[in-house]
Amino acid sequence: MDTSILRNIGLTDSEINVYLALLELGSCTTGPLVDKAGVASSKIYEILDRLIQKGLVSYVIQAGTKYFEAVDPQRLLDYVHEQEVQLKEKEAQLKTLLPELQLKQTLSKYKSEAQVYKGIKGAKTAFNDVFKTCKKGDTVFVYVVGDVDPILNTFFIHHYAERAKRGIKTKTIFSEAGRHLYESRKNIPLFEGKVIGATSSAATIQIYGNKVNLRMGNSDNIVCVVIENEKLAKAFTEQFDLMWDQRVATYEGEQAVRNAYQSVVETIKPNEEVVVFATKPPQQSVSDYNVLWNQQLAQKAKRVRLLYSGETEANKKRASEIAEVGCETKILPTPYASPISTVVAGSTILHSVWQEKPTTFKIENKIVAEALRENFEYLWNQKVQVFEGPKNATKFFTNILSSLAAGEEYYVINGNYGAKAVPQLRDFFFSYHKKRSAKGIKAKFLFNQNLKDTVNHLALQPSEYQFLPAILQSPLQITFYQDKLYISLWEQEAIGFLIENKKLVDAFKSYFDLLWNQKW
Repeated sequence: MDTSILRNIGLTDSEINVYLALLELGSCTTGPLVDKAGVASSKIYEILDRLIQKGLVSYVIQAGTKYFEAVDPQRLLDYVHEQEVQLKEKEAQLKTLLPELQLKQTLSKYKSEAQVYKGIKGAKTAFNDVFKTCKKGDTVFVYVVGDVDPILNTFFIHHYAERAKRGIKTKTIFSEAGRHLYESRKNIPLFEGKVIGATSSAATIQIYGNKVNLRMGNSDNIVCVVIENEKLAKAFTEQFDLMWDQRVATYEGEQAVRNAYQSVVETIKPNEEVVVFATKPPQQSVSDYNVLWNQQLAQKAKRVRLLYSGETEANKKRASEIAEVGCETKILPTPYASPISTVVAGSTILHSVWQEKPTTFKIENKIVAEALRENFEYLWNQKVQVFEGPKNATKFFTNILSSLAAGEEYYVINGNYGAKAVPQLRDFFFSYHKKRSAKGIKAKFLFNQNLKDTVNHLALQPSEYQFLPAILQSPLQITFYQDKLYISLWEQEAIGFLIENKKLVDAFKSYFDLLWNQKW
């Protein structure tokens, strides 16, 4: 038997010999086991103990004598899986340690310019240096603030207030873990704050003048390192500005997505309206939270409207539940399925992908929000022309060939051409693009990831294209030009929806430009 595999999963030669001997002998005492395995009798109990700890050997006591037995070999797969889980835990622990290790490496460059303060009294001395360094009108920059204990929180609230009294401004970036800290400070004068998502760090960085204060730990083990170096302060300020100006944040996992949605409730104003392109979340816990979230919004916002697609029993039930908590709902008569839902509140957009691990993209952009809101209004108030079946659903693209001249351009969001769902569409688009290319009609494509292997075989010139992230994969495709917007669903029976409205096309063009210029 090739035992190298057992060695590769972490068993020693002596453990392998004893385990294989037990498989052959069955339940036995140590005497026969020593002879069969060929190990020293003085080591047998030590080896058996290690195998017992690994869950590969068990024993019973009969008449005062221990009888050992190998467990089912299937247990070896469980043992390997446990090692994988432990390795992932170690990886997660290492990731939390990396910022501190990298910080130590950074600090080594500035040893001669650094002062170290330990303990809560030392930390107060370090932070009070702001008052010696800054003058009225100066700004202190702080990031990324996660959670802190009550002692430090109380100290920082007073410290922020004291800065304001002296005319010193403060701009702070918080992670979701520190959102409640942002709430406790947002009414302090001369303070600006932002919550940027799940991003966090083992250290919080404060920049003031030419100085950088790196704070690690909480009140019981706090360490502050203050470095006076103009280049370092400038580098950290530039990093702060990049994070402060960040327009797109990503939230992964159910709790993180809830935090993103809860931030809308916390920031919505009484005179603002919220609109939602709704879809069904996968987990029941998320669906239950969704009802509560809409109820909270209805109590704070001027108006909340939700648009569902497809007159299914499930949609009717969900629309009824949401209506009962004070929201307006409408169901579009034409069914199309998408895993993505969109919330527009003020200048905030939430794009959520409801999969096993929910993911939400939070975008802060007034122009895009208005564009999506116009799209919502049109769908809320207008009927849609429907084309069913591959032959009818592709007529829109045939019309492009006759409607656009050489040099004119159209746009596609999430181009996917049916993939495996509607194979005949692939043949159509191969032929269509040859004709379009020959005529010189331009296009800009935001392709679905499933076309990566196909794009090189399409006649795309004269065109430009990019690929959307895999997380946004969907059978839904959006094509538009002039005053025509075409939403096609390439899944099973192809279906398309044509809307003719110049404002709506312009709105989607703004959305397209945001995606096109986004660095994914």
